[in-house]
Formats: sequence, C-alpha cells, structure tokens
Amino acid sequence: MNSFGKNLKDCREQSGYTQKRLGNALALTPQAISKWETGVSLPDLITLAKISHILNVSADALLNGC
Repeated sequence: MNSFGKNLKDCREQSGYTQKRLGNALALTPQAISKWETGVSLPDLITLAKISHILNVSADALLNGC
C-alpha cells in the first residue's frame, strides 16, 4: 500500500465511509477505491478534489495523512 492509499483508507474510515459508499458517492465501483488504496492506480485531480469534499478532509490530508 502506498502512502496515498493508506491515507485514503484512514480518512475514509475516520469519515465512516465504506469503499462501496465512497464509490457510490463518486459514481465509481468499490473496486476503483480498492485499487487506489492498494496502490494499483491513483485518482485524477478532479476526483481527488471530489474525494476531499465528500470525506470533508483537505487534499493535503489525503496526500500527506489525516
């Protein structure tokens, strides 16, 4: 797991979101969230901004830790 993936998972869990719920909020599959959390892929910048808004954390927190 890369640092972004770990940070995303930590922030997601702290916000009470499951991978499925976050995926639904982004109109994506839970598998997409899993790929980000395991470091297989990364979201684009627009999606990063949406994740930040949904989880109510800064993009900096997602990139550097909650």
